[in-house]
Amino acid sequence: MSDIVLNINTQELQDMVKDLDEDHVRGVLQNAAASLAAQAHAHVVEKAAEKMKSRREMYVKQLDLKKLDDGVHAVILYQPAMWIEEGMPAHEMIDDLLKKNAKVAEGENGERYRYKVIPFQHDKAPTRMAPAALDLRNTLKAHMDQNKIPWHKIERRADGVPLEGLVGKFNLDLPDRPHSRPHTPFGPGGPTESWEAQGPKSYRTRSPWTGLSHLHGVRIYQRILRDEQGNMRRN
Repeated sequence: MSDIVLNINTQELQDMVKDLDEDHVRGVLQNAAASLAAQAHAHVVEKAAEKMKSRREMYVKQLDLKKLDDGVHAVILYQPAMWIEEGMPAHEMIDDLLKKNAKVAEGENGERYRYKVIPFQHDKAPTRMAPAALDLRNTLKAHMDQNKIPWHKIERRADGVPLEGLVGKFNLDLPDRPHSRPHTPFGPGGPTESWEAQGPKSYRTRSPWTGLSHLHGVRIYQRILRDEQGNMRRN
């Protein structure tokens, strides 16, 4: 649980109206507290939808409204999303991705390097995607359209049966984007240069370790979803 908690406690107000019908007053205040807590939660969700894009879904998923006691409610932001609220110091996010379960491979020059396969959702609305992710999606979709590779539709055999497993693979190079700069494992340009002041459009289009495009090694897989009885789902 995070440190951002909104508590609504009506005990002091209840103490002020002891001469009135206590049960009635308590019920009114508790209902008002519940309503206010729900409005506070809804307002946070509204602001997240207004100001966030790619992080919106993660933020809202970690946001919770809980009743702690009669008349006591809490709007909670759980720890996995706290970095969105508080920010984090400038650092190399690739190091974060490779901390756990990274695989090791050997490059063309014989050097060993770590890597991890990072899946991404290509069906998100453009307004919910970061610029770099949107650029990857648009480039990938354009290539698939040009080569008549289905983007959403199921690939099938000539007899109409859906293909399973690996159904396509290709390498797609990405040109340098505006405002991007050469990158090394130490950061943009070299070990003495800082990540600061790079601008929002300064994102990588290729791996700093291998020099390969982020869309090198694209693989398209299909698998059949089945119900509890093992039958293929039609929807």
